[in-house]
Amino acid sequence: MSSIAFNVACPWLMSGSWLAGDFTREGWKRLNSPMAAIYRDAQQGKLRRAPPLARMMRRGGGIIILSGIVCWFI
Repeated sequence: MSSIAFNVACPWLMSGSWLAGDFTREGWKRLNSPMAAIYRDAQQGKLRRAPPLARMMRRGGGIIILSGIVCWFI
């Protein structure tokens, strides 16, 4: 059961990141910046917000991964 959850969650998370624009040139530049710069931009409210569908897919993928981890112990 946990392998099914991981097989669903991985493409779900990847497509959510794709919809958010993480795989564009600007997205890679943002992800490759130092953690202090990302934190500073977050405090100042300069981070670009992902579209609602991308946010839902990322959260859903995280929930599916957590359910897969829980299934290992059941």
